[in-house]
Amino acid sequence: MGLPSLERWLRKMTPVDRDRMIREIESTFVAIPKPECTKRVARSLDDEWFPSRERMEELRSLDQEEDWREVEPDDIREFPDVLFWISPDGFRFYFPAFLQYSVMNWSNSHYRVQLECMEVIGRQPDVLDSLSRTEAIALAEILTELSVDPGGSHYDSDRSIRALEHHAAKAE
Repeated sequence: MGLPSLERWLRKMTPVDRDRMIREIESTFVAIPKPECTKRVARSLDDEWFPSRERMEELRSLDQEEDWREVEPDDIREFPDVLFWISPDGFRFYFPAFLQYSVMNWSNSHYRVQLECMEVIGRQPDVLDSLSRTEAIALAEILTELSVDPGGSHYDSDRSIRALEHHAAKAE
């Protein structure tokens, strides 16, 4: 009898507990103020490169959400790329909405949203600057669990998880 196949081993793993993860996101990210760099402002930094202050204020006024829980799924699907262009305060505001959307739709989510959630921190670790230690630990735990979920896609989340762990250790 040889070693068990990877496929058989993966089938034995327990799928993620999505409800617990959603509760953890909602209880960890509370009273997060709306950032200056909202999703439309972040998109303009990519599309327009140097938008004027007036243009940024105009775009910010179009983003009506005052709490990250008010970010609609349609907005997440329309703006899946903004996490790479957003400020640390904007990341703290929007990332919980993107991550919650990914967890709720893990098996059938918009691929780009999941990719952004799993990889953005590793590529842009400065977005962590506004996170508390508690927030960084919660995100590291959730991304770790998602990265080994047998029912999910596999993303390159290692750099993101290491960056979160480093940030949490630094914040002690």
